[in-house]
Amino acid sequence: MRRSLIPLVLDAALALTGCRKPALLILPPLAMVNGEPITQQDLLGARRAQALPLSSSAQAALVPEADGALDAAALLDQLIDECLMLQRARALQIEPPNGLISQQEQEARGGMDPAAWSALLASQGLTAKDFTAQLERRWLLQAVAQSEVYDKVPVSDRELRDYYWENLGEFKRKERRRLLMISCTSLGEAQKAQQELGLGEPFGAVVRRYGKGPEAAQGGDLGWVSASELPTGLAKAAFGLKIGRVSGIVHSAYGWHLILADEARPPVNVSFEEAAAGIRQRLKRSKAQDPWQAWLFQLRKAARIERGPGAKKG
Repeated sequence: MRRSLIPLVLDAALALTGCRKPALLILPPLAMVNGEPITQQDLLGARRAQALPLSSSAQAALVPEADGALDAAALLDQLIDECLMLQRARALQIEPPNGLISQQEQEARGGMDPAAWSALLASQGLTAKDFTAQLERRWLLQAVAQSEVYDKVPVSDRELRDYYWENLGEFKRKERRRLLMISCTSLGEAQKAQQELGLGEPFGAVVRRYGKGPEAAQGGDLGWVSASELPTGLAKAAFGLKIGRVSGIVHSAYGWHLILADEARPPVNVSFEEAAAGIRQRLKRSKAQDPWQAWLFQLRKAARIERGPGAKKG
């Protein structure tokens, strides 16, 4: 039995080209969906789709991610469904707001210099243009699912309050810290910055000399964040510090970093009013399984789907 697309909709959402206008194809397409091809290249693109780091906003999704990788047949099924979704998005004239994809792209780069970013993309067989197209694809899949399914799932105020009080233990805001960070493009620069801090130079002054990340314009200020909002290595370093202390040099996909834990706010209970929006989305996901499958069934039923000779091969 096929796995539900709901937990999987974003696994291949960053596929390289999937569901595009017919073009010159070296190999026969794996499938044709209302005249649009899905190729072996699309299948390979879907497999490497999640290898790149994304910011929290670029990762924002309506549905949870899948557990584990799909085999080729299941992945092709998913790409067919996504192609139908993208066709539906075009029919509804759904488009990203101006500047949104560019903003997500900048956040995904996280201050990485152009050469390092291009190298990271190239290691996944992508160009900057490919990556931009991937982000737009991801947004369109989310937007059409929201418009066609999730927005139409009713959740009453009584359901919201019942969930809140029955699961009160979930609604505690984790510790948050105000962090300052120096992001460098080389280990040598990070070591120089560390030496100057050790000699008593103000953190802000060192940021101005060595900081390359987007936070450098704000004196290195990352604002108030929780550990879950940071990459694992940075979170471990930042939340393991005593307030007022600077970390050692921390390496990430974005460069080399020094982090100052400036202030901290302890965990607190989240009020119902603050939690309501998140609870609504959670209940919508739970209640949307049947409407989601019914909607996909109608898309498939109305579509012309032809599978090529290689469609069943792994």
